[in-house]
Amino acid sequence: MSRVEKPAADGKKATAEPKAKQTDNPGSVLVVEDEPSMMAAIVRWVQEMGYEVAFTDNGIAAIKMMKEVEFDGLILNYGIPGVTGMRVLDETHRVNPEIGRAHV
Repeated sequence: MSRVEKPAADGKKATAEPKAKQTDNPGSVLVVEDEPSMMAAIVRWVQEMGYEVAFTDNGIAAIKMMKEVEFDGLILNYGIPGVTGMRVLDETHRVNPEIGRAHV
């Protein structure tokens, strides 16, 4: 499961394709979490702060997304399927060493 959501003007969720950083919002965050309820809570929290949110439940997709989109932040669970969270973090540092990170 991977997609990007951003708040719509009317306050409802709107789905969008990942895109380059925009100047009219604080940025974009990639959430990597395999527990659906935790992912939903994190995504909602980050969206409420005005960020565009991309999310996935596995490490392989996360690495692919990091290579395709320049995210401003990463919220990462180390115990995810596909590849380990440490591998995702290593790839993140290689692709975008300036990205902000939070570990969950």
